[in-house]
Amino acid sequence: MSLSLRKLRHSDLDDYYMIVGDSEVMAYITGEAYSFQEAETELQRFVDRFGKHPVLGVWVAERNEDKAFVGIGGLIQVAEGSVDLGYRVLKEYWGSGYGFEIAKLLIEKAKSGKMDYLVAEVELENEASLNILEKLGFEEVEIKRNEMGNEVVFFKLFI
Repeated sequence: MSLSLRKLRHSDLDDYYMIVGDSEVMAYITGEAYSFQEAETELQRFVDRFGKHPVLGVWVAERNEDKAFVGIGGLIQVAEGSVDLGYRVLKEYWGSGYGFEIAKLLIEKAKSGKMDYLVAEVELENEASLNILEKLGFEEVEIKRNEMGNEVVFFKLFI
């Protein structure tokens, strides 16, 4: 299994919508799927904001052998020196190790961008993502409730 990341583009709308329009994928992120219009608006905002930034932004994860879309990953600055790491994988690829690979590639990008540390938040019920972050060396900082009322684990990784 070998993945590569490239910046999200306007032409990725259909693939992007496959991710954000899936209620199971979005269950731990927003609690509900996006409409096509919401996906289009968000994609536009990400491309406009981060399209030319070498590290920050939203990245498309593709298999190297056939360029198949498997998911997305993001590095979004939340404070000076602190960048939020996130990823989403198409449901058909859950359990395949792609979430781990996307996160690992994002960490490499963050290191090249001279970031101090990465943060991530994961709902306590999302065992797969909890395992991925722990495997990658993220340390638990605290557990709080998010805006949906669910318990969320906050992680940090110094890079």
